[in-house]
Amino acid sequence: MKIDLKTLKRHPQESQAFHLEAAGRKELLEDLGAAFLEPIRVDLTVRNTGQLMVAHGELHTCISLLCSRCLEQLVHHIEVNLDFAIMEAEAAGESELSEDVLILEQDEVDLQPLIEEILITEIPLIPLCQPDCSGLCPICGINRNTGSCDCARENIDPRWEKLKNLR
Repeated sequence: MKIDLKTLKRHPQESQAFHLEAAGRKELLEDLGAAFLEPIRVDLTVRNTGQLMVAHGELHTCISLLCSRCLEQLVHHIEVNLDFAIMEAEAAGESELSEDVLILEQDEVDLQPLIEEILITEIPLIPLCQPDCSGLCPICGINRNTGSCDCARENIDPRWEKLKNLR
């Protein structure tokens, strides 16, 4: 996802709006057992301050994940506000850069690394289909959200068996 800033670069104190839409890379989410359900949409407004360019916007997409308790598929919507700066390569070499600064090379800036980093951080570490998901029965494997089983719930460690008799 690249944006061309050639025109804006020549007009200090002006702004330009961008709408980008692209399919997410399948490899990005593959190891997580996730997949993109919608393209990645980015709406940005870039303002040339004269010394650097400042971008504000939003990122939207939708992915499918597996619930960490019951292994059912769930849909996770991602909506994130974007705020970052864009500097030319020559100016960036002179100053210390923070994470939210992208480099303008040949009048273009590549947003893909920043967008992918943001997407990864927005995926929950423990995705749940619902906050009170009951998960799977550890004995028979039935999904406790959709049914129940008669499996014995008391699985006492034999080392602690004698303590059970103390009262």
